[in-house]
Order: sequence, then structure tokens, then C-alpha cells
Amino acid sequence: MQELRSVSAFTWAGVAVILWGCAPLFEKAGLTRVPPLPALAVRSWLIAGVLLLFVAATRRWDEVRAVDLRSLALLVVSGLALLRWGR
Repeated sequence: MQELRSVSAFTWAGVAVILWGCAPLFEKAGLTRVPPLPALAVRSWLIAGVLLLFVAATRRWDEVRAVDLRSLALLVVSGLALLRWGR
């Protein structure tokens, strides 16, 4: 674990750029045999599961429970705004 901490911020930024650039390629390849809505559902469930594991591993449930109603509503609206309705 100490080896990961010694990696520079520039290296992490490079890894992030590569992954960010590759993500659409994987998404396009995944959509060749699957309609967009089920694909989005699968991806969203996977991301939600990974985030729940991360919150559990870092023991930050108190931070999640502390989100106020106004912030929750704004986050929900922003999530809805990101949805692509139709084609």
C-alpha cells in the first residue's frame, strides 16, 4: 500500500486521463448487442455498488446520512438532468 502513496499526482492524473479516454470505447463496444436503457441500468447499478463498498470500507456512513434535504434534492435534480431522454 505504501507504494501507491509514493506515486506522484502527475502519474495519477495520467492514469485518469487514459481511463477517461478509454471509457467511451468500452461503452460503444458494450452497446453493440445491448439497447441503451439496459446498458445504462447495468452500468449505474455497478457504479452504485462500487460506491457503497467504498463508503463501507472508509466508514463514511455518517457523512452520507448528514446530507441535508436541500442538497439531496439538488443532487437528484442534477442526476435527472444527466439522463438522456430518447434519441
